[in-house]
Amino acid sequence: MKKNKNFWESLKHAIDGLVCLFQEEKNMWIHTLVAIFVVAFGFVVQLNHIEWLLVVLCIVAVIASEIMNTLIERMMNRISTEYDEQIKKIKDISAGFVLLVSIGSVIVGLLIFVPKLISFFA
Repeated sequence: MKKNKNFWESLKHAIDGLVCLFQEEKNMWIHTLVAIFVVAFGFVVQLNHIEWLLVVLCIVAVIASEIMNTLIERMMNRISTEYDEQIKKIKDISAGFVLLVSIGSVIVGLLIFVPKLISFFA
C-alpha cells in the first residue's frame, strides 16, 4: 500500500471512508439523524456555550465509537469468516463500547435538555 502524497490525498481517503460508512452502515444513519434532531432541538431551547460543547462532544463520541466498532467488526471478519467464540466476544465488547458511550450521551442529553424543557413549558 502506497503512502499518501499530500494532505489533499489523505483528506480524500478520509472522505471516502465516511462515504463508505454511510453507504454500508445503517447505524451511522441512525446516529446522524439523532444528532441532527439534537442539534435542531438545541437551537430551539437555546443552549449556552458549555451545553453546546457537551452536546457536540457527545455526538462526536458516539459517532467515533460507532466507527471504531465498524473497524473492529470488519477486521475480525477478515481474520475469520467462520464462527469463533473469541471473535464473537471481541465484537460483542466493541458493540458494548458503543452502547456505553450512547447511554452516557443520553444521560448528558437528559441533564441538559430536561431542565430546559421544564422551564420552556413552565
